[in-house]
Amino acid sequence: MNPIYLALIAAAVIALLFLLFSGFIKNMLSKIFLLVLNSMGGVILLLLLKYVFGVEIPVNPYTLGTVLIFGLPALGTLLILHYGGMI
Repeated sequence: MNPIYLALIAAAVIALLFLLFSGFIKNMLSKIFLLVLNSMGGVILLLLLKYVFGVEIPVNPYTLGTVLIFGLPALGTLLILHYGGMI
């Protein structure tokens, strides 16, 4: 087979792989950004509730870890547990 054809096929395969992986990487980076934003929002809102609005949710490594991992849904769960008298 002609080396020019092999080079063209290799270039096409490389271009196709680049297009596929660039979309995958862009998608993963956007999801990671949303997860980080969710976690930061949860921690900031937890501290605002504690120190500005006076909600007596205990701020300890367990509550901070839960909010860092699960974000705003964890904060909502902590609020439900707090107002339910469980924490």
